[in-house]
Amino acid sequence: MSHPKTIDERPPRLSRDLRLLALSEALRRYAVRLQPDVNAAGLLAHRALAAAFARPVSPGGEAAGAMEAGLRDHVDRNLVDDGAKASSRSAAPHDRS
Repeated sequence: MSHPKTIDERPPRLSRDLRLLALSEALRRYAVRLQPDVNAAGLLAHRALAAAFARPVSPGGEAAGAMEAGLRDHVDRNLVDDGAKASSRSAAPHDRS
């Protein structure tokens, strides 16, 4: 009978993916602190995780702290981008007469 492998003994992609999944709830809570709309916060967290899953796996792996910081940074950037888009849509059009 084989013993279950730890995350670090698994293939690099699986190990990385499991670490990302383990961070997903904390990332969602972080996004909710920044964005009170729960659905919008969930979308921010989803986008960050989707981008992280899409990246190639680095050969040496990524430390959990660096991985979490990268996810939070992605949420921060998307929040700023979404805010800029919302404010540009709500701005009054210029009168060119």
